[in-house]
Amino acid sequence: MLRVGDEADAFCIDRYERPGFDAIPDALTLDDAVRHCSRRGARLCTEREWERACRGPEGARYPYGDVYRPTACRTESDAVSAAGMHNACRSGYGIYDLSGNAAEWVAGGLLKGGDHTSDAFASRCGARASSDEPDSPRYRGVRCCKDLQPVP
Repeated sequence: MLRVGDEADAFCIDRYERPGFDAIPDALTLDDAVRHCSRRGARLCTEREWERACRGPEGARYPYGDVYRPTACRTESDAVSAAGMHNACRSGYGIYDLSGNAAEWVAGGLLKGGDHTSDAFASRCGARASSDEPDSPRYRGVRCCKDLQPVP
């Protein structure tokens, strides 16, 4: 897990989608995602945390900047790829695949980041989808967040 932020509301987030580097992200239901994070002593990220990790310290529209580049991440594609394989698809915090590949569950049951079929609009850091929308991302994964422990 990586630390995001320097201020009091900093948190930790997984660097890669589940199950991790060089592995195809799991297709998960919301319940599966919650159980996975809980077993690790973590939780689903809030939408705000997830988006902050995606935008990076500069507040970019996509993890890699403000201009959409369809080849930077796994978007507008036929299939998902192994996590961490698109070096350009990394936020300013060093977190991979926040745009495209597998849409990611966040607290409240929303999906963020779009999946491998997503276009420029759906793969923005600020994009969100409800799982019951007819055009919502079909490939759904997760990465977990954790609160920082206070230093004694």
